[in-house]
Amino acid sequence: MPSNEDNNFFKLLRWASLGTLIAGVAHEIRNPLTVIRGETQRLANEARDLPYLEGHRALLLKHIDRISTVIEKFHILAEEKEEESAAVNLNDAINAVLPLFPSAHFVLKKDLQETPPIKANFYALQEAFANFIQNAIAAMPEGAELTIHTYAEGNRAVVEFSDHGKGMADGPWLLVAFQIIREQGGDICVTSAAGKGTSFKIQF
Repeated sequence: MPSNEDNNFFKLLRWASLGTLIAGVAHEIRNPLTVIRGETQRLANEARDLPYLEGHRALLLKHIDRISTVIEKFHILAEEKEEESAAVNLNDAINAVLPLFPSAHFVLKKDLQETPPIKANFYALQEAFANFIQNAIAAMPEGAELTIHTYAEGNRAVVEFSDHGKGMADGPWLLVAFQIIREQGGDICVTSAAGKGTSFKIQF
């Protein structure tokens, strides 16, 4: 049973990793804001017809919606959650967190197969998966491939995160992710090689 000191440590570590995660993808918010600002400044430069204004509106709304989605996902991750477990589909948890990571700087290969439901906290899994993805992005050069693969192995649900980065390094993302997976009853197998990448196989 973890002590209160251990719980406080991992709580602080989770907040630290969340802060790093937010900083790491903040440019994904700045990019659409730059478009919105530029398009707004250019709008009054000359007379515009209705088709132009309609296209302009659609463009701005698209980028505003993108910002709203990212902020909403961060807000969900940052909230204190009740430690309640329920039947969870791994694919749902993965799909819920992927909007935090637009694949502008890496190639996402997603192979989500049917898996048996597991008993876990849905939001805790989102937090863990976000940390695995952020770790992979930090380890990879721009344009590298990140693979997320889910499948059934007997009566167990399995998810694998595989990157083509520099290999595994210590960091708050992984410490937090490992702790959450253990809390949710999962097992982790790690394969890593310097310069070749890292694969995390998580079984529930």
